[in-house]
Parts: sequence; structure tokens; C-alpha cells
Amino acid sequence: MNAMPRILVAAVSTLLLTGCGSTHPIREWQQHLTKYTMKQGNGDINVLRESAEMRSTQALRPAQIRFDHNDMPSSALAPFGDRVDAHGVLVGQHVQNRHPVFYFLVGIVKRPSSGGSAELKDIRLVSCAVRDGKHHWKVSEPNPAALRRYQSSSTADDGRAQRHATQRTFPLLDDDFQFEVSGSFAFARDAHSAATWQISVN
Repeated sequence: MNAMPRILVAAVSTLLLTGCGSTHPIREWQQHLTKYTMKQGNGDINVLRESAEMRSTQALRPAQIRFDHNDMPSSALAPFGDRVDAHGVLVGQHVQNRHPVFYFLVGIVKRPSSGGSAELKDIRLVSCAVRDGKHHWKVSEPNPAALRRYQSSSTADDGRAQRHATQRTFPLLDDDFQFEVSGSFAFARDAHSAATWQISVN
């Protein structure tokens, strides 16, 4: 497996979208990324690599390219209740039918309105290809086993550069994601825990 890209790009939105909790937060994240790339790069997702003004120097190690969509209501019926963040990190790129396909791991973090601790609720592998000016998306199925494995490693692995008492966000500064395409599937793997997510490339 190849190492992940080593450039960090963080695009954070704190827009409050009325009723956005009525759809899955990853769908909202997809829509936000689509709008951003259309505005900043005429639809080209490579604009995330090129946005130098958005690069961070705060990471403990060379970091990944990120795109975040924050502060979404967790329910359309409770716009002032719990909030949800969707944090995406670019883990790989593959050419399919002469079109580049970009792959992100997207973590969903819930933040209680009570001020309690945030909680990592889900991680999905998401792909996006731009064809004829349109973004075409795929999202992997839920993988609770991979989520638990990833969370357990972050709190128990003494070999990590930074040990975490509790996994509350995504990604962590010392995460090391690897990516490969094998047969008809793309795989993203966390090197620390061996947690793996997969999605069809067809």
C-alpha cells in the first residue's frame, strides 16, 4: 500500500443550514465539497492540493489533505440541539475509465448541546469522480467493526507518537492512512489499528 498524501488542507465551514440534519451528514459534506470545488476550482478537486493559504503548520507530522464541514444540526427538528461535524481526509486517487477518482475517509463527530464530550460516531470511505462537470459520489456501507478497531488503537497503542485517552474526533494528528486498489475494490487502511474500509470502484 502507498503512503497517503503529505499536504494538509483544512476547509472548515461553520454555516448553520436550516434542516440539514434531515439528511445524512456525509451527504451534506458532499454537497459542501461540491460547492467549494465548483467555486474555487471549476469543479476540479485538485484545488484542495493547491490552496496554499489553507495549509496548516500545526501538525506533528506531514499531514493529509482535509476538508471539513462543521456545526450541522443533528436533527432538523432540533436546530439548536446537538451538533454534528463531518471531517474528511483525502486518502488516495485512482484513474477509472480515464477519469481521476478521489477517495476520502469521512468521520462523523457528534457534539452534545449539553457541553459534554464529543463522540466519533461513524467513518465511511467516500469516492468522487468529476465527469462532464458533475460530481459523482459513492459511499461505503457502515463498518462498525472497523470503527471500533480504529477507536481502540488510538487509546491503547504505545507506539503512536501521541497517545489518546479517549477517541473523540477524526482524524488524529498522528493517523497514518494507506490506500490501494485491488480488483474491483478500493481499500483505505489505518496503519496503527489495521482497520480497513472498502468501496467498489465500478
